[in-house]
Amino acid sequence: MINRCKGCKGNMTRVITEEDIAENLQVTEIISAVERMFVDFGEEMAATDTREDILSPQSVSGEDIDAKSHLLKTMGGVVPSLEVGAIRINSNIVTWKTREGKRTKNKIPGDSGKYTGLVLLFSTKTGELLSIFPDGIIQTYRVAATSAIAAKYLAIEDSNRVGILGTGPQARAHLLAFEDIYGIESAKIYSPTSKNREIFVSSMRDETDMDLVATTTPEEVFQEVDIIQCATNSLDPVFNMEWISEGTHVGVLNRKEPPTDFFQEGMFDVFVQSWPKIKIYEEIGTTVKEREIPAKNINYYVVGDPAGIPEFSVDNTEESDRIEWDRVPSLHEVIMGNIKREKLEDRTAFYNRGFGAQFAAAGWALHQLAEKEEIGHIVPTQWFEQEIQGT
Repeated sequence: MINRCKGCKGNMTRVITEEDIAENLQVTEIISAVERMFVDFGEEMAATDTREDILSPQSVSGEDIDAKSHLLKTMGGVVPSLEVGAIRINSNIVTWKTREGKRTKNKIPGDSGKYTGLVLLFSTKTGELLSIFPDGIIQTYRVAATSAIAAKYLAIEDSNRVGILGTGPQARAHLLAFEDIYGIESAKIYSPTSKNREIFVSSMRDETDMDLVATTTPEEVFQEVDIIQCATNSLDPVFNMEWISEGTHVGVLNRKEPPTDFFQEGMFDVFVQSWPKIKIYEEIGTTVKEREIPAKNINYYVVGDPAGIPEFSVDNTEESDRIEWDRVPSLHEVIMGNIKREKLEDRTAFYNRGFGAQFAAAGWALHQLAEKEEIGHIVPTQWFEQEIQGT
């Protein structure tokens, strides 16, 4: 039920809570908006910036973790065809820990037991703030929607079997998105923690019509499936390349999940990335120059010694053996028909790295739903406006 501001006049900004999103928004409701955004990138009619991570390492004396840091993360983008732009802001304490020989990255909740992450959705027509909402659910949905769109174009037609590595919110969102795109009939699930995979399978049986099976090894997930999706927080490889059968489509969400040879030239018949090929104009000193960034995703800034951040662990793989990122097709090229699977036995891969414009597209879908169903709280837009012109 919407909470109206008594006596308020003029334009209103909608404040949408995590509970509002969980109760009303489905991942399927943002897929079309995210796909439209990728089409716009193909027509050079959308823009996104590089994710910025500022890390402030903290002491870990007496704690059962490898490293700890405050993380201030921002990213943004605009989709003019939807008349919106968005900024995502995160402020969290993150930790790195080694468990059963595998490194993972996790966030520590605040005193309330919750996490701090916000999306601000703006109108590109008036510049006004349209809505504010937490980023958690939208974060998983925009990633899952992107993976499902990629699978729609790259996986074998009529794929109906999926394997998922991971049992967290990303795994849930991906299962729901794949079911919507393909009508997936069965799914194999693996997590190194048996309790987690059993709980996940049990809970997802209430949300999907799939035949769900928890496997005891990651290799089993790769057997007799059409689509493999990694959805973990691991900082170490979670599978081996020899497990990938002919005709399989594989999706990963970060550079650490797959083995290093995953990114070598020729490992897949079709290899695609989510990051759009865009141009930026950078000011250095007194000069503004154009620079293409076909693959750049994150800028890291560290207070003090970066050696204390496991994220920067050294990778000794020769760059000459790696994929040349400026030659890697982007998802918008696949959607527009420039890149496609040629044969049933082709192995295809999708490297799904998030970016700010996804929050604009997903946020637009959420805002449209909230306006239609009167979801959230409305407050005066003037609360967020000022008389002084910013620079």
